[in-house]
Amino acid sequence: MTKTILIVESDELNLKLFNDILQVHSYKTVLTLDERLSIDLAREHSPDLIIMGIQMPSNSSLEITKVIKADDALKKIPILAVTALAMKDDEKKHRNSGCDGYLTKPISIPQFIETIYNLLK
Repeated sequence: MTKTILIVESDELNLKLFNDILQVHSYKTVLTLDERLSIDLAREHSPDLIIMGIQMPSNSSLEITKVIKADDALKKIPILAVTALAMKDDEKKHRNSGCDGYLTKPISIPQFIETIYNLLK
């Protein structure tokens, strides 16, 4: 069965990169550049995983993660935080908000795929 991954990323190049990598590995993808649409898209598509870009324009990705994890219909969906601006204690902050995984950019493609595989187990 094909797994569906919702990609929430404000950078078009990263969105395309993540999408291309995932499609090559036979995942179905749903894409958005606007994190404010992520909750509605998650409800509509019931993804198996959400990749959440952290440095989003509205800076609300942590709040959106908390909303998803508080929603009975969505809370079991693993969320992978991906960020370019990693600061000390950022991983802890993101995990405390409900993220199940954390990667920094630039991503290592093998590590990216391995992390996704492990989150989908």
